[in-house]
Amino acid sequence: MRVRPADPADVRGVVALGRAVVPATYEPLSPAYARWCLDRWWSETEVAGALERLPHWVATDDAGRVLGVANLGELDGGPVMWKLYVDPGEHRTGLGSRLLAEVLHAAGDTPLVLERLSGNQRAAMFYATHGFVETHRTVAEAFPDLTWVWMRRTPEVDPS
Repeated sequence: MRVRPADPADVRGVVALGRAVVPATYEPLSPAYARWCLDRWWSETEVAGALERLPHWVATDDAGRVLGVANLGELDGGPVMWKLYVDPGEHRTGLGSRLLAEVLHAAGDTPLVLERLSGNQRAAMFYATHGFVETHRTVAEAFPDLTWVWMRRTPEVDPS
């Protein structure tokens, strides 16, 4: 397994990952939201644009297949992680932690924020294990039956 910065050649692999991950992640919470995500965020055009605008990291296997993706954006002047997805067959292998480590390193000494859907217990446990704490909740405008849980992780302060 290799984690590296994404490049334009990864577009199709990232899209294929999204096509596998989004239904598995979101259909149990809202099939309509899962379909909307695929249509809105996981086309080749959208992924290519996102890779151009924001730093992304991919995890690939020996054959070059994309097994995970994470990115780093900006919100209100600070770093935000909009994506961290791992192929369902690779859950609990450490791949998500390796991708998160890249994002945290890039964020530096600035607190990192993210959002996840309420009800996504796998994500809730993963982020809590990695030091994220809930800061607030918001209702998803286009999907008023869904709630976003915003979380924040403050870099550890070196006690020395």
